[in-house]
Amino acid sequence: MKSLIVSRKLTTKILKRNLLTQTRTWITGLALSSSVLFISWVSPAFAALEDSLNFLPQGAAMTITVKTDPDTWSYFLKKKPLSDWNQSKAWKDIAQEVQKEFNVDLDKEVLPMIGTHFTFGLYQGTVSEDSEIPPFIITLHVKDKSKLLQMVSKLEEVTKKDPNKKLLSGDYKGVKHYAFSTPQRTKAESPHLGLANDTLVFTFNEALFQQAIDAGKENKMPLMKEKSFMPAQQALDKEQVWFYGSPDQLMPALKTWLKSSDEEMKELAPVFGSSLHLFNSFGMGVTADSKGIRFKTFSQFKQEGLTPKETEYIKKLTERPSQIKTRTLPQTGPG
Repeated sequence: MKSLIVSRKLTTKILKRNLLTQTRTWITGLALSSSVLFISWVSPAFAALEDSLNFLPQGAAMTITVKTDPDTWSYFLKKKPLSDWNQSKAWKDIAQEVQKEFNVDLDKEVLPMIGTHFTFGLYQGTVSEDSEIPPFIITLHVKDKSKLLQMVSKLEEVTKKDPNKKLLSGDYKGVKHYAFSTPQRTKAESPHLGLANDTLVFTFNEALFQQAIDAGKENKMPLMKEKSFMPAQQALDKEQVWFYGSPDQLMPALKTWLKSSDEEMKELAPVFGSSLHLFNSFGMGVTADSKGIRFKTFSQFKQEGLTPKETEYIKKLTERPSQIKTRTLPQTGPG
């Protein structure tokens, strides 16, 4: 139990000290994509979950998938603070920053473009030797392709006004893609985006973008066929929001991300690892409606490479009826 509690502390510190201390360029460049995780909740849904999962290659340390059917979230979208989220200062600040940096209007050009599902996949390492940005892939179902073309046109206008910025285009296996380059970023580590079928693929790494296209277009080592991912998806993909983690990929990734961290975080890392290495995969799903908020957890334990004590511990846990646990918290307050 102590290791699990400390693991939570480590996770919190990673989010606060690693991700929140990235450069202004990193924050601005991701503003458009990270804001999608929130605005997806109010977007119409027109496609299956596989549209956002198909383009994730194997080897993900973790993934987060959000279902974007507005009917699913209707109960909460009628209540504050979600009822007027786009009037909040936080949203306006993000929209203003994106407008300034990329000449893109989030409300008029991005929101109408968003379709069914949003998925975020995190991978090992960093996008380059000199970068603190971990490799990631964002996939998003697009319902209005014309809005995407408008966004590309706006990016072209930005590069015409600023000679230090370039919008590079290319074709990879039939998928036209764009890279937004600056003097600080080479083409290989610039923001890359491309539309494959009805799915927008966005990364900060050219090689990872190509792997995503290979997975989705040619069925080459897709995450959906990875043994640790398949049971987690089967258990959780009906939930509105669900998370998947792969300890075998997550632990090496944590070691890389913690290189520049303070000593306290480095001391916590081994304790965090003492919990993670027991699992092949784990995950959690959340579904919320008028009845309350339901949490569903999934875990798949390792069967080999463990000490006798660890094996006995897992045996006691797995003697319970199921590794899939569901808990519902009732709604409180007015409404």
